[in-house]
Amino acid sequence: MDAPGAVAFTGIIDRYGSEVRFQQGITLRAVSLINPPGSFSPIDEKDRYLAFLLYTKDGQPLATTRSAAMSLVSTSFNTGFSLDTGIAEQAFKIPPGTKAGGLPVLVTRVGGTIHAPGLVGMTWHLRDWNLDTIESGIVGADGILVIPADRPVFVVDLKR
Repeated sequence: MDAPGAVAFTGIIDRYGSEVRFQQGITLRAVSLINPPGSFSPIDEKDRYLAFLLYTKDGQPLATTRSAAMSLVSTSFNTGFSLDTGIAEQAFKIPPGTKAGGLPVLVTRVGGTIHAPGLVGMTWHLRDWNLDTIESGIVGADGILVIPADRPVFVVDLKR
């Protein structure tokens, strides 16, 4: 998706190269994923699945917005989740041998570098699933914001 007030990509980035470029001059690159130990279905380095969204909260174009948010995520599973994939069952039935698992949720973390010239000078806050601030800063003159894969980032709030 590439619109004046939002850009988005969901899929396996490796099928499109090592980066995603949007018409507005926004680029997502240097994507890295960290699978948690014990994950039911770890993301393979050659099939890196992710969802990226950068959108305005005030309805303005990304280049002039005063308030925006960004998310860069992948997948998660309950601890101990398992699925008996060797048994063919009717649609919408849970196969025998499936276990829902429990807490904690094992989250595949995603990091990446976002180049977005319209965000220059905006204050950013990396927030976790509880919306607590992990780290804050200001987007520099280069328009680059780095989301680290080793931190529990759920959303990035941006304000001008």
